[in-house]
Amino acid sequence: MTTPSDSKRVRYDTGSFRDPHSRVWYDGVHVLRGLDQIAAADFTALSKTSFFRESCESEEIIAT
Repeated sequence: MTTPSDSKRVRYDTGSFRDPHSRVWYDGVHVLRGLDQIAAADFTALSKTSFFRESCESEEIIAT
């Protein structure tokens, strides 16, 4: 993780190569995930389903 002095610097997580359609970054405070067009389209479709909404509301899935 970053120290307070470099908390404005965004760092790429080299372990995120396991998911070829997204990447993980740290900004010193937050964990960020960037999606490519394929993953973004998949997430958009998922987020419109009642399964996703209900699972977030019941805290079975962490809301984003």
